[in-house]
This record gives sequence, structure tokens and C-alpha cells, in this order.
Amino acid sequence: MSQVYFYNFEGRKSFIAEEAVEKLYENLNLQIDKGDIVGIKVHAGEYGNRTFLRPQNVKPIVDIVKNHGGTPVVFDTTTLYNKKRNNALDYHDVALEHGYTHEALGAHVLIADGIKGYNGANVEINGGILKEVEIASAVFDMDSLIVLSHFKGHNLTGFGGAIKNLGMGCVTKRGKAAQHRVLIPKILEERCVGCGTCVDICSYKAPYIEEEVAKIDEEKCVGCHDCVPDCPERAIRLPLDKRDEFQERMADAACAVKSLFDDDRICFFNFLTDVTAYCDCVGIYMQSLIPDVGILASRDPVAIDKASLDLVCKKGGREIFYAYNRTYGEVQLETAESLGMGSMGYELAEI
Repeated sequence: MSQVYFYNFEGRKSFIAEEAVEKLYENLNLQIDKGDIVGIKVHAGEYGNRTFLRPQNVKPIVDIVKNHGGTPVVFDTTTLYNKKRNNALDYHDVALEHGYTHEALGAHVLIADGIKGYNGANVEINGGILKEVEIASAVFDMDSLIVLSHFKGHNLTGFGGAIKNLGMGCVTKRGKAAQHRVLIPKILEERCVGCGTCVDICSYKAPYIEEEVAKIDEEKCVGCHDCVPDCPERAIRLPLDKRDEFQERMADAACAVKSLFDDDRICFFNFLTDVTAYCDCVGIYMQSLIPDVGILASRDPVAIDKASLDLVCKKGGREIFYAYNRTYGEVQLETAESLGMGSMGYELAEI
């Protein structure tokens, strides 16, 4: 049984981020020595998104690291898809617009996989579908890691929490592609008119036109899915039957990242606030599905995600993410548990 600590918003007249985070952190016994570089993993939200993790929830963690003699660095990685966070320079602009500044946080903000997203090194995985995954180079220089996740739904993985923040959020573009390639889209040739929209939009030059019909070069395709929503004929489809394997690959990658840190050098916070149906990679305003629930903390990424899912479903009165995404997120939990990342069994201790 893993311990998961819960700062419950219900019944509280007000919420002070500093107080909540400090009370939760006191139970984690994270090892931070004087002079340690401590990574604080976040997702600063896609351009246009409004429900991402707020900088004011990150600042208390920065202060805790400093008070323990460490040097905090707030970080994320570039995206596989070609929007505003596809490279480090544009991502910095988005982060600044979303309030992720040195002045607000008291820490540097770093895009950990380099300007274009290809700076990293491979780490082997034992027992997974993936045999190795390329992790962002800066992660190797961190002495401890604190993973801050906005818990929300996701159309491919059911939900996104600590496991996804590790497995997708700490790897390079090649690391992301190793997971996404199982979801290479398919062309519905009977609907395709050969307009070339997919050819124009793809950064990886995977689609091409042959005999007035689009084709996809599977050697080049990384599964970024930029082409899918922009096809005017709706002739491109995702292989949704591969979503379970996608979750398995994501858990494999998460296991590789976690393996870089001793158990007392990594911990997790899940923020069950502004809980939306879809990921913060979606660059639009999304309405919350349920009232804010609270904040969870644990040393176990599997347990904290399972507890978060249970609390959200309890608050929503149903399996709320499945209702929107038709995807069960338990696959990532089961895979992560089988790889030894943690336990789905947990004891919830309210703070």
C-alpha cells in the first residue's frame, strides 16, 4: 500500500497554495542536499489554453527547494505536433504569456530537450514494449525531481497525470515519436480528393499524393496527428484500437525516466483543479467538468494517479473521462505497476 496525501478543498472557506503545498511536502521526505539541482516538471499549457497549471501553484515548490539548499529549475520539453510549443524559442514565448517568468517563479524556466527538441540520450527499458527511449538531456543533470501535474482527461490515454508527465513530458521528440508511432493515421481513400492539405501541413513530410489520393509514408510519420483535424474532407482517421498499446508505451517511457532517480529523489503532486475533458495541449478554453477537488502528493506515481482518478470519478458521479474520451486510462496504471513503478493500491491520508 502506497501513501497518498490529500489536501481536500471541500469544506474549506479559502485555499492558500503555499499552505497546502507545504503541508503535503512535509510528508514526502524528499532528499535535497545543499547545491542540488532540483527539476520541477510542469506543463505550461498550449497557446490559447486557459486551464494549465498556474505559476502560483509552482512558486511554493520553488521556495521549498530553495529553503532546503537546492537550486530549482522549472522545465518542460517541446511537442511533437507543430504548434506554439514545437521548439524551445516559441515555447518560451508561450510560457511567458502564461506567467512562467523568473520574476513570478523565482527560478529559471528551461526547455529540457534543446531548441528543436532532439537533445537527449537513450535509456534502456526492461520488460516493456519499448526497449529504450530517448530522454531529454537536461533531465540527466538533475539531482532530484518534483513532478507537478494538472490532472485532466485525454482523448488517447483516458487521463493525463504523473505517469504521462514523466513518459511524454520528459522525453525528446524521438522519445515521443517512439510512443506515437503506434497511432499512425490512416487515409480513407474513398473520401480523399487529393487536395494536398495534409502534405502542406506535415512538418515531417510523411503524406504525399499518388494518383490523386493522399498516402502516408510510415517510415517518416511520427504520429503527431497535425493532419487529422485539418483535413477538409475528414479523410484521415486515427487507429483508435491502438490506444491501449499507446498507453503501454507511455508507461514504458515513464519507467525509464523514473529509473534515473532513487526513490527518495523523486516525488509527485497532482492538482485536481480545473479538471477538463481534454489535455492542456488543446489550445482553447475548456469548461471544468467538476468542482475543484484538491491537491495530492506521493512518492508513488501509480498510486497518485489511481487516487486522482478515483476522486475525480467520485466527484463526477461516474467514470467521467470515459464518458468523453471512450478510453479507459487504467491501462497505463496497470502497465506502470507491472514494470515496478509503483502500486495501484494506496492509502489516502487527508491533510
